[in-house]
Amino acid sequence: MWQSSLLALTLVLSSTLALRAEEKLNPQYASWAKFKPGTRIAQISSSTTNGVRTDTKITWELLKVADTKLTLQGSQEVTFNGKALPNLPPTKFEVKKMVESNPKSGPIPINEVTEGVDRTVTDEGKQDVTIDGKSYSCQVELVTTKFSGGITTYRSWKSEEIPGGLFKAETKSNGSDLVLETLKIEIK
Repeated sequence: MWQSSLLALTLVLSSTLALRAEEKLNPQYASWAKFKPGTRIAQISSSTTNGVRTDTKITWELLKVADTKLTLQGSQEVTFNGKALPNLPPTKFEVKKMVESNPKSGPIPINEVTEGVDRTVTDEGKQDVTIDGKSYSCQVELVTTKFSGGITTYRSWKSEEIPGGLFKAETKSNGSDLVLETLKIEIK
């Protein structure tokens, strides 16, 4: 009897250790943790779908960095077809340091081919971008996805020098456009 209990305990412990072995550093944590609390980034997301324009100004502030997680506060101001909508109160988000690297949990990796989808990733090299008189070196990447319903392109400008890592992004898909741009960076 005690042997079966020991076997069960061994299986539980080994599966727990196996799950922990599949964890990896969360890129969002890594991109914020190197900055001090009070660091802020303001971005605007503008989208147009079927002639309707939505602008969302998003501000992220780093509140706290700990060994296992960090805390961000996000706020937004939304304009829909030229009309300002009531602002929601700021929301706090916890970002864990480690996340599961199990490919069966979460979104499909961008370089993985899905049946019926033709996806290409093109490295477009480095580009310097300037905001408030400071230059940031960005890696530019273009992802083109062709599927039965059309084509989607996603171009991103990423930099390890800024909180969150994403300086700019442009998405175009079947008559819808979305642009995310950084307006201001305050590094503490």
